[in-house]
Amino acid sequence: MTTTNFTDGATATDDGWFDDVDTHAYGYLTSVSGVDTITATGPASMSAYAAGQRFTFVSAGQNTGAVTLNITPSGGSALGAKAVTKNGTSALVAADIVSGAIVDVVYDGTRFQRP
Repeated sequence: MTTTNFTDGATATDDGWFDDVDTHAYGYLTSVSGVDTITATGPASMSAYAAGQRFTFVSAGQNTGAVTLNITPSGGSALGAKAVTKNGTSALVAADIVSGAIVDVVYDGTRFQRP
């Protein structure tokens, strides 16, 4: 483990904890567009999807059927579209996401699930 000293004198020895905080704090997606094929901008520190990542965004419109989400890290390249599901692996159906709704998804290692 490495030690990080902060300007206020606090010392942290668990870099993993800070990675978790960074991922959660910057899990709000911006520049969201599309309703069934959703694209959005994510945190610059992201280099790949990882199981357990949670993201929140405001929908750009109401979906009409199955949905995918493709996140592009700020200043990076798109990470690839992944299905957004409910109840585990069930595809979303029309109006599962309504226009302007706050949407919360968690990546399970294969797809994004709506809790």
